[in-house]
Amino acid sequence: MSPNWVVKLVAATVCAAFAVPPAPAAAARLTINAAGLKRTALIVERDPLKLTRRPLVIVLHGANSNGARVRRRLGLESIASSAKPIFLYPDAIHGHWPVVAGEEAERDVAMLRDMTARLVRQGLVNSRLIFVVGDSTGGAMAIRAVCSGLGQSIAGLATINATMPADLTATCATVQPVAYIAVDAEARSQNPAASGEVAVTGAKIEAAGLPAAVALFGKSAGCTVEPSPAPMVVVDPRTRDVASIERFLGCKAPVERVRIIGDGKAPSVKFGASNDRASRRVEKINVDAAHLVWAFLKKLGA
Repeated sequence: MSPNWVVKLVAATVCAAFAVPPAPAAAARLTINAAGLKRTALIVERDPLKLTRRPLVIVLHGANSNGARVRRRLGLESIASSAKPIFLYPDAIHGHWPVVAGEEAERDVAMLRDMTARLVRQGLVNSRLIFVVGDSTGGAMAIRAVCSGLGQSIAGLATINATMPADLTATCATVQPVAYIAVDAEARSQNPAASGEVAVTGAKIEAAGLPAAVALFGKSAGCTVEPSPAPMVVVDPRTRDVASIERFLGCKAPVERVRIIGDGKAPSVKFGASNDRASRRVEKINVDAAHLVWAFLKKLGA
């Protein structure tokens, strides 16, 4: 992360803190028939009369939720106030995405594919600028969707507190490298089996003691085993939450891992950063998951 980019992000965060939040854009209801079922989603088109094709950000909610709730909870639209993507918030059947492979998972992947294709056919969406954000079980569904064919058109993937479905560890094969950021707000278990982490072999990411999804997308992007030698550490000035942002090297598409700890401990204590100040950067910026996700997607063109 370049110093100039950090300065811009800090400046934008400070300005946002004192700005009057924009009124939320009006949302419409998108309904399609998929596999004989009526499927729904909220769609937000800011500047709906704009004729150019725009980026699409698909946001998948967690368990016991729906598109409207995750829209309010993450607040991505207010963070992206200067951008004009289309936001799509699909609803899972009965509030739950399928977490294991099978007909239900295939049904929901097909639904996401159909909704996306419809918006592209209507001339609303730039097919090269489609992004998926998944929260909790929605993150697992987002990974499955990318592994099942949406990856051909996905410019970026972001998951928040998500675990990769076990069956995808051996079966996921993306057609092209996919830019990926994994944000975890809870410390992972030291037990690899409990945390979904895998071991490393060879000079590239095949395993690296990393969460399975980070290892998989890092391998697909040709990243080297280790992340950048000096992870960036950021501190939220309001809550004292701290986060370590690890950016992997040599990737054909960017891959990042973020760990947020909300206990206010010193970054050097929590993340083992060197006492040599030249070897790391500590900045006071907003480190909540939604801001970090949007900063990543914005660099990709969202």
